[in-house]
Amino acid sequence: MDTNNKITTRGIVVKQTRYKESSKILNIFTKTRGKINVFVPGALRPTSGLMLVTEKFVESDFTLSLKKNTYYIEKAEIIESNLDLGLDPKRFIIADIICEIIDLAMAENQVDPKAYDLLIKTFEFLKDKNTDPDLINLGFMIKFISHIGFKPNLENCSLCGRKNFSQLYFSNANGGLVCQDCLKNFQDCVKLNKSSYQALLGLLYSKYEEFHKFKFDKDLKISLHRLIYGYLIYNIEVDGLKSQRRYEMFFGI
Repeated sequence: MDTNNKITTRGIVVKQTRYKESSKILNIFTKTRGKINVFVPGALRPTSGLMLVTEKFVESDFTLSLKKNTYYIEKAEIIESNLDLGLDPKRFIIADIICEIIDLAMAENQVDPKAYDLLIKTFEFLKDKNTDPDLINLGFMIKFISHIGFKPNLENCSLCGRKNFSQLYFSNANGGLVCQDCLKNFQDCVKLNKSSYQALLGLLYSKYEEFHKFKFDKDLKISLHRLIYGYLIYNIEVDGLKSQRRYEMFFGI
C-alpha cells in the first residue's frame, strides 16, 4: 500500500546513468506513477543485489521510498529481464530507440497506463524471433506518436479536406496528407506512392499480431522509417535520438 513516503509500482528502466564509482540514477517508466527518477547508491557493487534490477529494459515490481524529494529502491522483484534483447544487436538498438522515445516524450509523473502497456507489448513482439524488428520499430513509433495526440491524418487532405487524390504527399507541419493542389502551401512535403500509403495505414491500424502479413522490401522500409521517424521527432520537438544515430551507423537506415 502506498503511503506518504513509500510507493509500490510496476515499472521498466528506460534510462540509466552512472553516478560516481558505483551508483546509478535511473529513469523508470511506471504504470501508476509515470516516469520517475530513482537514485540507487552502490548499484554496481556485486553485493548490492540490485545490479540486474537497475539495468535498462528490465521490468520489475518496485517498492520505493521517498526521502528529501528523491526516490530510493527498498526492494524489487523482476517481472521480465528482457535479457534476450542483448543477443541480437538490431533488436537491442531498437529497444534503446523505444526507451529513448519514452524517456524524451513522457513528462515526469505523467501517468499513462496505455503508453506503458504499448511499451510492454512492443518489447514482447520485439523479442519474438518470428517478427521483423524493423516493422516493430516502425509500428511502435507511429502508434506511440498517435497515442500521445499526434495521430497523422491519413484519410483526407489535412488542409482542404479533399479525399480523392491523383498524387499523395505527407507533411509533418500539417500533420498528415496533403493533396497536389495544396502542395504549394508547405515546404516539407514528402511524396507517397500507393505502396507507402497502404503501408502507413497498415502499421497504424493493424495489431502487432498481424504484422507477419506485411511484405515490405528494404527500400520501402527505409522510406517509411525516414518518414515516421521524421514525424515523431518533429512532434516531440527534439533534433534527433542518440540511439537512432547508432541504428543508422550499424544498419544503414
